[in-house]
Order: sequence, then C-alpha cells, then structure tokens
Amino acid sequence: MISGSQSAGWNRLLLVLDRLLPGGNQVLANASWLVLDKMFRLGVGLFVGAWVSRHLGPKNFGLLAFTTSFAAMFVGLGALASENVVVRDLSRYPDQRDRILGTAFILRLAGTFAAGLLAVAIAWSRYPDDFLRRLCIALALAGSFIQVSDAMDLCFQSRLLSKYTTIAKNAAFLLTAVLRIILIRAGAPIQAFALAGLCEIGLGALLLWVAYRQQGNSIRSWRWDAAWAARLWKDSWPLLLSGTMILIYMRIDQVMLGELSNDQELGVYAVAVRYAEVWYFIPIALQSSVLPGIVQLAGDPAKMDQRLQHLYNLMAFITYAVALPVTFLSAWIIGLLNGPKFLAAAPMLSILVWSGMFVSLGVARGVYLTSMNWPKIQMAFTLVGCLTNIILNFLWIPRYGGMGAVWATCISYGVQAYLSCFLYRPLWKTGWMLTRALLYPKPW
Repeated sequence: MISGSQSAGWNRLLLVLDRLLPGGNQVLANASWLVLDKMFRLGVGLFVGAWVSRHLGPKNFGLLAFTTSFAAMFVGLGALASENVVVRDLSRYPDQRDRILGTAFILRLAGTFAAGLLAVAIAWSRYPDDFLRRLCIALALAGSFIQVSDAMDLCFQSRLLSKYTTIAKNAAFLLTAVLRIILIRAGAPIQAFALAGLCEIGLGALLLWVAYRQQGNSIRSWRWDAAWAARLWKDSWPLLLSGTMILIYMRIDQVMLGELSNDQELGVYAVAVRYAEVWYFIPIALQSSVLPGIVQLAGDPAKMDQRLQHLYNLMAFITYAVALPVTFLSAWIIGLLNGPKFLAAAPMLSILVWSGMFVSLGVARGVYLTSMNWPKIQMAFTLVGCLTNIILNFLWIPRYGGMGAVWATCISYGVQAYLSCFLYRPLWKTGWMLTRALLYPKPW
C-alpha cells in the first residue's frame, strides 16, 4: 500500500516532468529505462570495478585508466554526425529515418577509422618500447569501431524507446561482469581486463541489433544520402568539435597525470574520478528524454524558458542530493570498496564530486543550445573550458599531483558550463537562470 507521503512524492515527480515538456508520463517511462540501465551498472559496476582495482593495484589500475582515457580522446574525432543532431532530425523527419541513420552510420564509420589511425600513429611513436601500453590502447580503440553501431540506439532515443537499448547493453554488461570476476579469481593480467572491455562493447552491439530487428527494423534498409550527409555535417561539426574537446578535457587530466606524474598516482586519482562520475547518467538520461520535446518548443520562447528553468533546477537539486553525502562519506566509501591502498583518493573525491554540478548544468544548457541550433557557441565555450583545464593541469599536476588535477577539473568545468554564459550577451539570461538554479534549486 502506498503511503500519503509516497503518493505526494510521486505526484511531485510527475509535476516536474509535466513542466519540462508535454507527455511527462512518456518521458518518465523513457528516462526510467535509461536510469535503470545506469542503476544496474552502478550496483554491479561499483562492486566489480572495486574488485578489479584491488586485484590490479594502483599502478596497473592507473595504466588501464591511462590507456582507456588516451583512446577516448580520439573517439569524438570520428563521430562526424552528432548524436543530438541525429536524434533531433529523426524526431522532426521520421519518414526519413533510414536515410538519416544510414548516412550517420557511414559518416561515423569513416571518421572513426581515420581517428583510429591517428591514435595508433601517436601511441606507437610515443611508446615504442611499451608493448603492454600499446596493446591496451589498441583494444580500447577497437571498441570505438564497434560503437559505431550505436546508430540504432539513436533511433530508439528519438522514439523514446530506450528500454530496448537498456536491455541489450545490460545483458552484455552482466555477462562481461561475470567474465571479469572469473579473470580476478584466475589472477589474470591487465591485458585480459582490457580485452573484457572490448568483449562487452561487441556483445552489447550484437544484442542491440537483435532488439532493432525485433522491432521490425533492418539495417539493410539504411541508405546513404549525400544531401543528408551535407546537412548532418553542417549542423554537427561545431557540436562534434565541442564534444571532442569535452572528451579531451574530461580525460586529459588522466593522460597528463600519467605523463607528468606516474601510474601509481593516476590509479588513485582514477578511483576518485570513477565515483565522482558514476551518477552522471542521471543528467544524460534526462537530456536524452527531454530533448525531442523541447526542440518542438523552439517557436514559443516563453514556454521554452519556463521548461528550461525547471530542467536547470532539477539538475542542481539532484547534484546537491548526491554531492553533499559523498563529501562526508568519501573515506568510508573508498576504504570499504577499494581498500587502504586507495584511501588517498578520499579527499580528491570530496572535492571532485562537486564538478558534477557544472556537468549537470552544462548538459541541461546543451539542450537549449541544440534547440536553438547554436553549435558554434557551444564549441567556443567548450574550447575555453578545455584550454583552462590543460593550462591548470600543466601548472598544478607537477606540484600537487592528483589533487592539482582535481582542482583543474572543477574550475574548468565551471568556466565552460556557467561562467562562459556571461561572456556572450545572448546567453546572459541563461547565466542568470543557472544562477537561480544554483541558489534555489526547487524543481517543482
């Protein structure tokens, strides 16, 4: 039996969703599947990931984090068709679905191949005698090729049917989690865990294809269309450049820490990053669910502002709910899950978790910029944040190690997502809306 307080809480949630866009129940259903996906990964992933870190130790765990981050910085270069733009156009032109998906798939495949070659060339020249590092980088890059198949997921997102992606990806995740446990029990080396990550991506892509087929779709119907390619590229390249810079400044800290310090320090820092970022699925899930509806409000600025303010408030509210307890429980969390070898990550986590405030607000602001088709503005702001992060990391990592990377990350995220609004007059209003969310995050 549902109590009165539970009923009131549920009604408030529906009210929040109804204010974000019409059809709040449908949004709730879609977002629930996205959140369920990440919650499942949170529960299993934290346990298995902590076990992996204990097994590998700070040094090897740092090496694995370095190679993953190195490969991730090149993933954005290969996209060539922004996910948000593809979802937007699939929502606006459902009759053109096969041409949009086919064109996006070819663009992303070609770009990923070119970016992969660049990454291999840099890795092989930078680490000529480090076979293990190059092998792990190669396995991470191979996963980016398989992830091109996520074009099918964009179709599900545009139709608010993310449950199919959730089921497919979670099944793959669960099976490879079992594989990782077997590897731990067998005392497997670091390269085995890098290979397990590749297996997870490949199995997830296969199961996603099965779900796509069961919905009566077929990738054989996808078609290349030069006109759509030009259109997608025109609208995507600023966002892609922005996304690449986001990937760089979200991962450059780990790469620079590995280069300017050592794998041991990076391993400790990587644990703090993992826990600080583990809840980022919430703003991303909300963004994926509300984007199609807010795009449709582009002709009604007053209503769009109202819905966006509720979205900003909700993002800030969620961040406070997560960051406050983590700040005081960081030592207990890391000691319990990762063991005493990683306790130096606790003060890093207490600070780093607050960078999520600007990540959440930046994701929410991205909904507005995409709806207004202002990708160049987003690109410029991301460039400012990226440069800020690189400069601060270069100055502070040699002196303060992982803690220098923590402060560089927090400050650069704030510059990119919040302070940048006051550098461009058309976004002053957005800046004050974000300020209101920071000071009074009432989402209902």
